[in-house]
Amino acid sequence: MASFSPTNEQRGCLNLFNTGESLRIEAAAGSGKTTTLHYLLSDGALPGRALYTSFGRKVIDEAKAQFPSGRIDVRTNHSLAFRSVGSRWQAQGRLVSRIPAFQLASDSGLGGCDVLTVLRS
Repeated sequence: MASFSPTNEQRGCLNLFNTGESLRIEAAAGSGKTTTLHYLLSDGALPGRALYTSFGRKVIDEAKAQFPSGRIDVRTNHSLAFRSVGSRWQAQGRLVSRIPAFQLASDSGLGGCDVLTVLRS
């Protein structure tokens, strides 16, 4: 990244990261979050491990190919949640498969539109 010139926001991320506090970068798609993480890696500011999450499998697959193995834990948000909660429920036999929205609505006494409203909020 020798020709990379960070934006003020990316420099701000580096400055915040250098305080030793945890840092979470939230921004719109295509705004430079992955580039910022590369910047932190190349600057040497990231001596330990980091977690990189995204909703999309395609983004995760691309990130896994870009980042050094072992330094960046790259996961979908779903797999992160499953690792901490779902695996316990699955071991207890309580989580056997995904629940379709219509089944959730039926079991809850709601109509399909009510469930979609809840899921969108």
